[in-house]
Amino acid sequence: MKRIALLLVLAACAERTPPPDEPMIDLDDDGRAEPASPPAAAKNKVAPARRRSGEIPRADLERVLAAGPGRLLARVEVKASVTGGRFIGWEVVRNPWDDVDLVAGDVILSVNGRTLEHPLELKVLWDDLRKANAIAVEVDRKGEKLRLDFTIVPAVAAPAPATP
Repeated sequence: MKRIALLLVLAACAERTPPPDEPMIDLDDDGRAEPASPPAAAKNKVAPARRRSGEIPRADLERVLAAGPGRLLARVEVKASVTGGRFIGWEVVRNPWDDVDLVAGDVILSVNGRTLEHPLELKVLWDDLRKANAIAVEVDRKGEKLRLDFTIVPAVAAPAPATP
């Protein structure tokens, strides 16, 4: 569930909710938060292997979608990445899930083909994910493009109890 939560949130994070046709960012705003330094204890901790692909149980995805974008956005910190006055994507400031291959400084370019510059794009993505079979996240890491691909799999039915 942690993996899906991060992938969904990568979509957008805004301090306010503008109208659907207004960008979620202010291209004139140069004030951006700097990534926080990890605590000293965290620096010495061995991180688990980060994954770029895998499976997400449909039930986990449904729980995230039912909670809504606000709940998801409260767990991940991103900021708008703007170059030359043009929105590029959402820069990861803090990723609370160690097993997903996203690090501070990565820029989320799109999720399932959507750039998520406008709130309406997030709503459409949220609705589309209810019937999606996969989640694909396009990322720019220091100029190198990479892709995270997670297949959404149906819940496995518990075996029926054996009858004597």
